Amino acid sequence: MSNTTASDIIAPADMENDLARSAWFDKAFAVWFAPFAKRAVLFNGARGEDFFRQCGDFSKAHRTAPGECQDNPALMLTPIALDWFRAMTFAPLPGGRPCKPTSWQMEKARKYLASRHNTLLAEQLADAERIRQDGDGVRADRLATEARKAFSSFTDAAANCRRVMDDIDSLLALAESNPPLFTLDGEAGRMLNHRLKPDNLGILLGDQKIGKTTDLVSLAVLSARSVPTLYVSTGDETQIKIDARVATNLACLATQPEYAGTFAVPVPDCAHNANGTCPINMSGEPRQVKDWKCLIADGAKPADLADGSADGSRTVSGGLYQPCCRCFPKNDGTKEDAERRKRWRSAVWWRTLDIGLHNRASLIDTRARFEMSSTGGGLRTAAYRAGELTVEGLLDLLDTLDRTENFVPRVIILDYADLMKQEAGRDTDKDHDGMRRIWEGLRGITSTLQILLITATQTNGESDGAETMTRRMIGRSKKAGDNCTWLATLNQTVAERRAKVKRLSMLFAREGAFDPEHQALCCQWQEVQDGFAFSMPIFCKIKNEGQRDKR
Repeated sequence: MSNTTASDIIAPADMENDLARSAWFDKAFAVWFAPFAKRAVLFNGARGEDFFRQCGDFSKAHRTAPGECQDNPALMLTPIALDWFRAMTFAPLPGGRPCKPTSWQMEKARKYLASRHNTLLAEQLADAERIRQDGDGVRADRLATEARKAFSSFTDAAANCRRVMDDIDSLLALAESNPPLFTLDGEAGRMLNHRLKPDNLGILLGDQKIGKTTDLVSLAVLSARSVPTLYVSTGDETQIKIDARVATNLACLATQPEYAGTFAVPVPDCAHNANGTCPINMSGEPRQVKDWKCLIADGAKPADLADGSADGSRTVSGGLYQPCCRCFPKNDGTKEDAERRKRWRSAVWWRTLDIGLHNRASLIDTRARFEMSSTGGGLRTAAYRAGELTVEGLLDLLDTLDRTENFVPRVIILDYADLMKQEAGRDTDKDHDGMRRIWEGLRGITSTLQILLITATQTNGESDGAETMTRRMIGRSKKAGDNCTWLATLNQTVAERRAKVKRLSMLFAREGAFDPEHQALCCQWQEVQDGFAFSMPIFCKIKNEGQRDKR
């Protein structure tokens, strides 16, 4: 955690008002905080202790927060607590939420209580020293001893150790619905959606320039429509370029002239359509060259395939080839969708897309539409120089956002961990030890604050020419795999790069089934900053690593 104390972040009166809001509306926080809210420590003294104790007792007895029951506060609070409650003013939170996330408020309360204990102890010891200097050493010793007993270093570690299966309510809550914070469409969604939940540290492993930043921007935009999201660049992009990427993603309009124009973008197609083997006889006219990979390998460009100017790209009768998506799986879990998946055979084709240039009016309109569509969330961005941001700096940024904007993200998109500043490590292996501390720190943030953090890391030299990434191709530090919740690989051959497609594979995950051989073929609309425009199921055999190692 950061060395910055709560008193450096916000005034004690304001801090306790913020914590009181959570105690009033959040039953979990109210029950947890009540035992630690002592009048000798709190800035509001007896008023604060009475209020927090009564909120905790009510939440524990009724299994609901006082603010949720709609009862008259005068019936639940003593006069001294009611007097403080009526003086409170709760600033509105983004998305109309009644209180901030429980785990975030717990961490703030820990820092605040530790700060109060330290501050009050220092004041009492200073008073004792003044009395000693006046010649009353016996009274000074007594005051110093009493102060050390009353304001010893704050810790709630004992509360984390309890009897097994003591919290029945929390165990029962595991069976309740736990939806993802946001979702993706297509096969990429089937692979990732059930992993886009709090307490997850997700990593995208990919080669250089495969589109990791584009993918992270896509995830940030999708997430921001549902939950508060923070996008942090650690040196890969400047803040203005992050904004430009987001603007292009939202409006399909470029922010720089060199990125505007007409481009060929990949779209789904069924291989049965190209082969003339449709099992339901609903396809169009087959293509002269059946396999799109052969066309790309022979030097055809996507733009030439889209307009039919490349040899073999037209239909057998010479007409313009049209892709077929009648059986494209919707992934809605219905019986009809299951039948679609059986019939569908993933392939791609291309169509042209005209990308214009943003002007002031279009940017203002894009921003307004995004704000209207993300009322439940919102997106904030921050950019640092390479080697500048530390794990502690990320926590400080969260504190600043909370203090200045009442904005507490539930999703953090970090672009990317390899460029973060390392702490001083062992001289024998500084880089490895420094990266280990970074990955352990990021995992600590997700588990402590119960947020979803998604970042990326690069591959090493072994990935050159590989069809599908493996564990031994993790580049900077193997500790990325040790600390993450799930690790997905971005795979792309030379032909696939030319075709503007990639394969998403779940290399491993701590929870839920995964199979690296079952992959999602993703259409990369890089020109509009969308890394998952469409995704389809494919099956890809991975070479045996053991046989390769024996060579």
